Amino acid sequence: MSRRTSLDPKTANADRPRLLAIPINAQFAKPDIPVTIYRPGLINAASTNGAYTSDDFAAKLLKSWIISGSAPAVDHPVLFTPVDYVSRAIVYLSLQPDAAGATYHLVNAEPLGLRELASLVGQSGYRVKLEPYPAWRDRLLGLTVDEHSNGWTSILPLLSEVRDRDGVEAMPLWPAKGTRFDCSVTSSRLATAGIVCPKVDRDILRKCLAYFHESGFLPAADVTGSTIATVNIEGAEVQL
Repeated sequence: MSRRTSLDPKTANADRPRLLAIPINAQFAKPDIPVTIYRPGLINAASTNGAYTSDDFAAKLLKSWIISGSAPAVDHPVLFTPVDYVSRAIVYLSLQPDAAGATYHLVNAEPLGLRELASLVGQSGYRVKLEPYPAWRDRLLGLTVDEHSNGWTSILPLLSEVRDRDGVEAMPLWPAKGTRFDCSVTSSRLATAGIVCPKVDRDILRKCLAYFHESGFLPAADVTGSTIATVNIEGAEVQL
C-alpha cells in the first residue's frame, strides 16, 4: 500500500474511527495550510520499559490468552509498533519544514504473527496453547467471569462467528489480511535522524507483560517451569 492509497473504513474493523478521520483532514488541506497524515500501526508498549495502556484491544486480547491459557491458531500478522518509535518519528517529521503535507506510514516493517506472539507469551512465563479459532472463541465464552477476566471480557462481543477458512476475519485486527504498507519514504527520512522501528521481540514483550503485572492488570508469570507454547492437534498437545 503506497502513501497515496485510500483506506476503506468499512474493512478496517478496530481502526475505523481513525480511518474515517483521514479524508476529513485531507479535505481541509490548502497550499498555505498543509495537512500531514501519519498512519501508525498498532501502537503498543514502549521498547524501553514496556509501558503500555491496558485499555485497548491488543492488551485485553493478551490478557484473555493468559487467563484462559489458550490462543487462536490463526496466521494473521499484527503490526505492533512501539509507542516510543511512533512519538519520536512524529516529533522529528513535524519539525522538518519540507516534510509537511505528506503521508507517512509509521508501521513496523517486521510484522509479528499471532502464532509467534503466542510463543513469545509462553517464553515470558505464561502457559499458552494454540487452538483452532472456533474452539478458542468457545473457551472464552464459556469461562466464568471473575476478578481476573474483568479486564478482557469487553472484547467478547467483537469475536464474531463469521469467519473465513482460517478463522482470521472474525478477529478485529488491523490491517486486513494481505495488506502491506510501503514505508520506504518514511524509513529513509527517519534514518537520517537514527530513528528505526524495533521489531517486537521477546525482550519487548517481557517488559510489557512485566509492566502489566506491576500495574495489577496481569497475574505473575511462572518463570520456574516450562514456558513454551503448545499446539492442540487432534486432542494431543504438541510443544513448539
